[in-house]
Amino acid sequence: MRQRGRNLDAVIQHKKALRRQRLRSFLFALGVGGFMLFVLYQLERRSGLPDVDARRVVIAPFENLTNDSTLDPVGLIATDWTTRILSFYRASVDVVPTTTTLAHIRAGRLDTRAPVDYAVRLASGVGARRVLVGSVYLAGDSLRFAARIIDVADPSASDDLPEIVVARADAMRGVQ
Repeated sequence: MRQRGRNLDAVIQHKKALRRQRLRSFLFALGVGGFMLFVLYQLERRSGLPDVDARRVVIAPFENLTNDSTLDPVGLIATDWTTRILSFYRASVDVVPTTTTLAHIRAGRLDTRAPVDYAVRLASGVGARRVLVGSVYLAGDSLRFAARIIDVADPSASDDLPEIVVARADAMRGVQ
């Protein structure tokens, strides 16, 4: 009987730990979203372009720089999660849906080897003022998610976002 009580306590503690981890992940994602909104607001205060929507932002697919094709989905999932997080801030930004972005990339055959030119062409193609480009790469046994925001009005003045680092085994946690 005593053993069952210990097992039950262990299960309860594990569930509480999972809830705390989910809450921390949500709060972290919310914080990153808030930081990105702040950066977008700062960029919006700069000179505007008449042919693009100043509130519109497109999230380019995160490029897999790990040389491991099994991690390709991680970049697409990171793109989708970033799009979903920013979509919560509809009053501040208009986020181009991931499906629209991917369709435009496939139709336009954009060259990703020149990131700034790629970003400007992608943003212009969907009528966005800003584009968030990112990459996933390995550093030892850790995955690093790096991203920056490029303003079509002044592509040379891009803003880097803080990197997110997770253990390779926890790749999905870095995306969330």
